[in-house]
Amino acid sequence: MKNNIEKISLLIKNKKFSEAVDTLNNLDENEKNNPNYYFLKGISYLYLNNISAAIENFTQCLKLNSNNPTFYFYRGYTFSRLNDFEKTKEDYQKAISLKPNAPEFYNNLAGVYYTTGENEKAIEHYVKSLELKKDLKPSLTGLLNVLSQTKKTNVRNSEIVLAHKNINNIKLEYSPEKNIEDLEIKELFEKINLILENNVNDLEFDKVQTYR
Repeated sequence: MKNNIEKISLLIKNKKFSEAVDTLNNLDENEKNNPNYYFLKGISYLYLNNISAAIENFTQCLKLNSNNPTFYFYRGYTFSRLNDFEKTKEDYQKAISLKPNAPEFYNNLAGVYYTTGENEKAIEHYVKSLELKKDLKPSLTGLLNVLSQTKKTNVRNSEIVLAHKNINNIKLEYSPEKNIEDLEIKELFEKINLILENNVNDLEFDKVQTYR
């Protein structure tokens, strides 16, 4: 089985998904009673956009091994392709419970919360993802996106969130009947830059420049 797994994994890596499925189908029956058999088949069907078959195979591999977080993660992602976000959340949460130090798991779950309009939970999980890997760009992008659409958050343990709160507290007198003076704009940018410099350390990310 090991040699076959390596061969099939190489087919998947080379994007030969149909060939991978055919190879899996032609394995001996005793080789099919293996969670990796169903996992690789699920991956192949996922990339072939046969979502129902992918879910069926991921479910089968979980029946054989219910303690593998990767299996839950991929089934959760596959449920998200059907916009079944409740089942997606359940699988991502199970994956996190089995592997709580995986930043990608928190990032994906945060993205689901963002999609379903649960911004506070999205922020919490993006922050947790960045605690585990501070330069994970999908989490940085996601956090900045959700913060730009959130007026108030109770999350406190993040320098980015703190900077966001402080920037929102800047007062700018504005009236549609009056042009904003250049000096006012200059002072606004100086205040924002000062907040970023005092609160956001060692963050190399293009979007921060956009916010500046």
